Amino acid sequence: MTPYTHSLHRIFARFFPRRYASAPIEEKRDWALIPMELRGELALRYLAQGELALLQGNLNALSFFEAASQIEPQNPEIWYRQGIAFFEYGSEEGKEKSLLLSGKYFKIATQLNPSYFEAYVAWGNTLFQLGRIHEEYHFLSEAKERYKKALEFSSNQPKEILSELHWDFGVLWAEIAKVSGEAHDLGLAIKSFTLASQLTTYHPPEMLKDFGQAYLEMGLLINDARLLSQSVSCLQEALR
Repeated sequence: MTPYTHSLHRIFARFFPRRYASAPIEEKRDWALIPMELRGELALRYLAQGELALLQGNLNALSFFEAASQIEPQNPEIWYRQGIAFFEYGSEEGKEKSLLLSGKYFKIATQLNPSYFEAYVAWGNTLFQLGRIHEEYHFLSEAKERYKKALEFSSNQPKEILSELHWDFGVLWAEIAKVSGEAHDLGLAIKSFTLASQLTTYHPPEMLKDFGQAYLEMGLLINDARLLSQSVSCLQEALR
């Protein structure tokens, strides 16, 4: 058992009713006795069962996730996919506390694989949602650092994926600017949106709306009519 798996019950108990946090799976046994060549397949099977159960709102998923983590505790994908499952679960109204658990899983995934691009992006998204929900700046600041880490390991990513990351970063900077009131932060939001638009020929209307909103806020903040005109152009393109 690794440091990542020994405290799963304690972690689950913080976020879920005890009857789910402590429920064993029917087939639970000494995972160390399973031949090495069979562990990966079995871990992924339990992981998939847990993902499906949580998607259906069934908290018995916890026991499947625990089994997958104990069978292959050094596999970062196991932890990453659990983090994604809890992120999706926690995005539903009334289940937001699961986002905190999601962040713990992404942290473990990046400890096991320090260059795990997707995990840094997902971790940043999770912290950003927490910042919006709780209106606490430290979550936004931590999200910024995770996006920066993702960019460090983004050299092999497709342009479409990088465009989405810069879009996310732009939205984050715009949110930070609401707290700081600083034109500098809005300028970084506009820079990120610009990079996002340059990396792909397809510009989703939602991105153009966010881009236009950043221009609008900056134009009003520094009283620059040219930026207001840019905002109108982005919003018109979004409507088209």
